[in-house]
Amino acid sequence: MSKEIIVVSAQWCGNCGTLKNDLTRSGIIYKVIDADTEEGMTFCRENNVRSLPTSFIYEDGQLKKTLIGLKKVGEFL
Repeated sequence: MSKEIIVVSAQWCGNCGTLKNDLTRSGIIYKVIDADTEEGMTFCRENNVRSLPTSFIYEDGQLKKTLIGLKKVGEFL
């Protein structure tokens, strides 16, 4: 089973920084999409992102869970 985590965040977002630090400290691999870039704005529009951070967890290419806001690391496992 392959798992991919995408975290939509912005540099100015304190909760985003906290989440990324927590995930990194826990050894969880994730991809960041910066909501303030063209790519990020397009991604947010296409995926109805309304709050930061928003995290998407995919398993075998299928979206399994969307987490909105600062969440505990255990929710990503």
